[in-house]
Amino acid sequence: KMAQRGQENNDKTTSGYYYGSWSRSVKRGDEFSESKQKTNVTLNDDDTFEYNKTWETKTSNARKYGTPGRGSETASGTWRVSDGGGISLTGTNQHSWKPVGGVEEKRTQDDWEMKLKPWHFDLGGKWLLGEPTFRKLLE
Repeated sequence: KMAQRGQENNDKTTSGYYYGSWSRSVKRGDEFSESKQKTNVTLNDDDTFEYNKTWETKTSNARKYGTPGRGSETASGTWRVSDGGGISLTGTNQHSWKPVGGVEEKRTQDDWEMKLKPWHFDLGGKWLLGEPTFRKLLE
């Protein structure tokens, strides 16, 4: 397994086996949705994970992009390297959404699964591109 562990690559985790994060903003044409997203994933030595995602949509066309507001999602469970070099997360998640001027909604979902590709991750700003690099770091 990776000798450096998470703390040498990212100060935000001290006990994780691997840590990745990414964010994005989306704009499309005249009717655009501005969405600020941040996702954090920590993969632990015992094959468990913690997943946290937050996002904020400022303006939108309700028909295409939904309602402005803030959302978050957390999940935990087990992870494994999936065929094709990505990571498969399996567990339970909780989804929270609060539209502007509205009431917060919370939802828990069992049997949650998410597959992450290698390029979703970075180590201290260094992006992992492609399966060989990714698998080498996991060995």
